[in-house]
Amino acid sequence: MRKVVLTLLALTALTFATQRMVVLEGFTNYTCPSCPPADATWEAIDAQYHDDVILCEWHMNWPGAGDPFYLYNPTDQNNRRSFYGVNSVPDTYVDGTRVSWSGAAAYVANRINVPSPMEILLDGNITGSDGYLDARFEWTDDVPDGYYRAYFIIIEKDLSAGGRHYNYTMRITEPDFPGWLIPDNHGVHYWRQEFDVDPVWKQDDVIGYVIVQNFMTKEVVQGARVDLGDWETPVVETSWGQIKALVH
Repeated sequence: MRKVVLTLLALTALTFATQRMVVLEGFTNYTCPSCPPADATWEAIDAQYHDDVILCEWHMNWPGAGDPFYLYNPTDQNNRRSFYGVNSVPDTYVDGTRVSWSGAAAYVANRINVPSPMEILLDGNITGSDGYLDARFEWTDDVPDGYYRAYFIIIEKDLSAGGRHYNYTMRITEPDFPGWLIPDNHGVHYWRQEFDVDPVWKQDDVIGYVIVQNFMTKEVVQGARVDLGDWETPVVETSWGQIKALVH
């Protein structure tokens, strides 16, 4: 069961600076001999800048073809690999720009200080085999004409393979690649994305992301995160679009 409900609300918006949530993406493989230092660097960056960074680790099927996280969902892994043109691991992207893994920390530190033209509020919930994410997107500054897409990602923490530990492994992406088209004008837009919950996931370790990316330039304009394992009550939209959990 995968259903999507889409509601758009166009409002006149004032221009103001918005704190950026930087999106750090690492491409890796559980047999890659040169990947462990990069893996460790990505997670160290997340630990240092956790309030301002989201990390997503994508697993490839080379050099070792048996990577269990690649085999779990090769379609979504390959979609992202093809989008960036990744042909070796480790490979690192910060807000859609390819950087060296050794230089990623400095790039992230600089990028955090670049205001975003969008504010995102994200919440979500998992109940049994069903999950959903509610997102509110508001443009807070002008952006160039582009092909802006909202892309939801489900991450699982605390996974291991081949004696290596991974904390931000991509499990699924929603909707089908390349995501939902967001108009590039001022306004507020709402998305609800439903997804199936695999019983093999450790629900306390499941995280939801959403990223908004210009698919023409590959620049990520904003990201957001919610720890889905923390929610035990339904999520609703209030009259002003503030999305929050109901309190018993």
